[in-house]
Amino acid sequence: MLLLAGLVLVGLGGGGTNHAAAQPPADGEPLPEAAPDAQPPAEVPPPPPAEEAVPPPPDGSIPPPPPGYGGPATQPTATAAPPVPISPPVEMEEPAQPHEHRGFYLRFGLGFDWLNASLESFGVPLDATGGAVGFYVAIGGNVTDNLALFGDVFFAGAGNANLEGGGAPSVEGRLTIAGTGPGVAWYFMPINMHVSLGAAIMNVQVTDVDGTPLADATGWGLHAQFGKEWWIGAEWGLGVMGQVVLATLEEEQSAFVLGLLASLTFN
Repeated sequence: MLLLAGLVLVGLGGGGTNHAAAQPPADGEPLPEAAPDAQPPAEVPPPPPAEEAVPPPPDGSIPPPPPGYGGPATQPTATAAPPVPISPPVEMEEPAQPHEHRGFYLRFGLGFDWLNASLESFGVPLDATGGAVGFYVAIGGNVTDNLALFGDVFFAGAGNANLEGGGAPSVEGRLTIAGTGPGVAWYFMPINMHVSLGAAIMNVQVTDVDGTPLADATGWGLHAQFGKEWWIGAEWGLGVMGQVVLATLEEEQSAFVLGLLASLTFN
């Protein structure tokens, strides 16, 4: 019995050494809450290693990037679609503007004339006829489209005119008819045909082959032309025209010209 009691005392003494004896709670007291399970402390990562100091670059040059530096991050670029070819704009040709006659007016004429003059030489009637070279020039300007006012000069001379009068046999001589005065010209467009009419102061002279004067008369006359031209440039026209001159001279004398001339006009 004594051995058994000693063992019990030893067991009780060892339990009191490690843990307090659990005491039952008094009546009405709440039971103590169980302590939550203890969590293990979080692991703290070690500090990063200190970066090595980079020595300054010599001569102020740009230092090299640190090891492992690959430059700025680049974003992936999308593949662009191939450009669509754009055809150049088509230039629309403006319709050709019809020719019109405007501005400065200049016309030359050169061709063949047939002359006839009924004159009086020393009181004797004298008829002179013959073919001649005719020259014509007009200078003026348009007052509106296709209508021009001008002043002109024309001349025709027959070097081998036939002279008859007083019942004497015919002889050769020289006959010249000249005139100058104002006029008006009108173009029919777009066919580029024209007609002109002018008044002129006239002079008619007849000489023999030696140049001795036989007759000399002045007066007034009418000068008419009609023709057709073809454009050879923006403002130049080349054509053909006919002309008629009727002259009434002093002392019931008269003269007549009928001609065909090549024309060159700037207008």
